[in-house]
Amino acid sequence: MLNPVRDSNRKTTKRGSLIRLRLQQILVVDDDDIHRQILCAQLKKLGVSADQSANGEEAIAAVMRGAYEVIFMDLRMPGMNGIETSRWIRERFNGSGEMRIIALTGAAITETRNQCRRAGMNDFIGKPAQAEDLERVLRDRLKNRNQHATTNWGGIDAA
Repeated sequence: MLNPVRDSNRKTTKRGSLIRLRLQQILVVDDDDIHRQILCAQLKKLGVSADQSANGEEAIAAVMRGAYEVIFMDLRMPGMNGIETSRWIRERFNGSGEMRIIALTGAAITETRNQCRRAGMNDFIGKPAQAEDLERVLRDRLKNRNQHATTNWGGIDAA
């Protein structure tokens, strides 16, 4: 039987095994094809695969078709941006804690984080995303699967 405490300390070579067995639906939303491909390749190294959307409208259509546990959402996209898309998803799914929406952006400033939090996003990862950050997000989702999703904003208050 897997021990979540012991397994959370596994080294890089065994990272994906627990995640692969337990985490299934992931969506990567980014208008930049190269960024999407890189992020999906990083996730694959962690043992998970992801669906892809190139914009907010495609992301909404994907969410309407199926349940996602984690959505990696670029903030700056043409048309419906990541904040608008996240707000739309949260409003339609009644603030669902079942889905973790993770902001992806190169603008790691406090106001951007506050906007993400107000839109219902759960966490924030700077671009380019690092494998350690992706693994942390996926493991956090596993830990909180049976609870309402929590936020990880490093003490930033968006009120």
